[in-house]
Amino acid sequence: MQSSKEVNGRGVLLLKETAAASASLRCRLRCCNLFLFLLACLSFCTMSEAQQNEYSKAQQAYATGRFREAADLFGRVSEAENTNPAIQQSDAELMQARSLMHTAEQAQAEAALRHYAQRHPASATALYLLARLLQTQNKPRESLAALTDAARLAPPAAEDLRIASLDYVLLNDYGDALQWSKRAVASDPANAEAWYDLARVQMHDGRYEDAIQALHRSLAVRPTSAKALDNLGVCLENQNRNDDALAAYGDAVRATVGANRPSALPFRDEGKLLVTRNAFAQAAPLLVRATELDATDPSTFATLATAYLGLQQTAAARTAMERAVSLDPKNPRLHYQMARIYRTVGEQALAEREFKQSAAMYGNTSAE
Repeated sequence: MQSSKEVNGRGVLLLKETAAASASLRCRLRCCNLFLFLLACLSFCTMSEAQQNEYSKAQQAYATGRFREAADLFGRVSEAENTNPAIQQSDAELMQARSLMHTAEQAQAEAALRHYAQRHPASATALYLLARLLQTQNKPRESLAALTDAARLAPPAAEDLRIASLDYVLLNDYGDALQWSKRAVASDPANAEAWYDLARVQMHDGRYEDAIQALHRSLAVRPTSAKALDNLGVCLENQNRNDDALAAYGDAVRATVGANRPSALPFRDEGKLLVTRNAFAQAAPLLVRATELDATDPSTFATLATAYLGLQQTAAARTAMERAVSLDPKNPRLHYQMARIYRTVGEQALAEREFKQSAAMYGNTSAE
């Protein structure tokens, strides 16, 4: 495994090689891209009618999000090309790998990209795609290596610079992550994800005002991004601008309407802030929705228990806190809160047990 120093060295190498890309190289690349486009047109024309139909079906499947079907169709076209030397090669093999990247078959996608890159060593596209895939698989060192190899062939796009930033986040190197995020937004100021990632890095460093500015840039491109609105609320709350934070959280909650997989975070974050204001009636429905979307977060259940207590719904509070403790049984604070609820509902033996367990976990006498 590479050391952190070696990884940083590769990152510096990528930075230098990217910066050194000349206008002449870009001109040659534009010519090369034009040539490849013409070649793709030619290869489409040299396909049989059946292959043209198969390729067109594959393109349609990809465009409409039917990625598993697209992968199979592109695979059949690619197989026909590989077994018949008379057929001009198209991008079917690479498109098969692209399609697989959108499915659960990530190992197959990685194998397809590595195979394509081996057969086409001059393909920067394959290497950049491989880097993106490896980043999503939590393989930052391998991703950075692929980015470095790709940068030798062609300058990275903003999205590739963003991937480099995310790799360094995974390596807990927020200094380099910040630099690559800045390069990404400079390369493409309209990249909402790059601005969002920059904000997340700045939030990690406690630079909330800078993060707010970055999130506003992200929202200028994508105004209904629930995650950007939610993180805006987090930044504002950390600046004690709680009214503004609640407004941002509310916008984030509304932005989840119609989403295929809405996040629990806007509901949780707005609910928690409302609980601090004793707005229990407003908070409870939000927190209930958060637990429906994510039933694995003990802090949400604990906050919901507090809201129920504020509403004098002790039975519901007990159920919510018992769920929180079951999710995080080694948390002494949760055991202490559980003890107080048991005492409230008259379960003195259970309360004593929880107080003792909390004290043992803290390593001293619990402050009952």
